[in-house]
Amino acid sequence: MSDTSTRENLFERWDLDPGAGPQAITERLRELLLEAEPREQEQLRHAWETLTLHPRRRIAEALATYPETRAPLGRAPARLVEPREAPGHRPSSSIDRLVHAPVTAALGPPPPLPPALPRHDEDPLLARPKKTPSPTGGSP
Repeated sequence: MSDTSTRENLFERWDLDPGAGPQAITERLRELLLEAEPREQEQLRHAWETLTLHPRRRIAEALATYPETRAPLGRAPARLVEPREAPGHRPSSSIDRLVHAPVTAALGPPPPLPPALPRHDEDPLLARPKKTPSPTGGSP
């Protein structure tokens, strides 16, 4: 893609509407082509190809048409207030209670915790079945 800052913008050069689509651009450039000299006709063809066949270039040219009105960004402003707590520090419990009080009141007391689960080697559901001797005495 060509750099639009080093040369004249095609929309400005040929007095085209930057918001116009390919059809309107084609109509306007066709009007200019009928009155143009041979050297200028080649430049108009180039402008038509750039603005109608390459959407990304058309958008870049259109955006370059409008002057920058914002102030330069520069550096980010310095922090005015340094954080007092370490990152991840939760607010004090009194603030927590104050913020969550309406929710706690609406939900009521927390439900009791379930009884402790047995260890996995003592759990009857996870225990391996004990091998019982087969009634025939043979192997399975």
